[in-house]
Amino acid sequence: MSQVINVESVMASLAELAEKYMGVEKNRLQGGIPLAELFDSLCLLELVMLLERKLQIDIDIPSHARRAGSRLDACELARAVVRQHSARARPLRRAAFMPLPLLAAA
Repeated sequence: MSQVINVESVMASLAELAEKYMGVEKNRLQGGIPLAELFDSLCLLELVMLLERKLQIDIDIPSHARRAGSRLDACELARAVVRQHSARARPLRRAAFMPLPLLAAA
């Protein structure tokens, strides 16, 4: 993927999408206000889907579902997106297998 995904770029994308599609000013997203105060759960889901489409990645938010309803802000969401993206981009480690023991002739 040629696109750089870091916290700043995800925050900028979130702010741009929220302003364009939901009428929320960019500075409100960057001010640390919990997302639950800015959006209802359906709008937050739509924002995540728009972000997925823009960045062309899959975002797994259910792992953060308990926090999404309470104090999750845009910066924490951006960090979660970057963590998930970097975890998926890492090459899989190959397991080292021990050789099978040679069977003795009976």
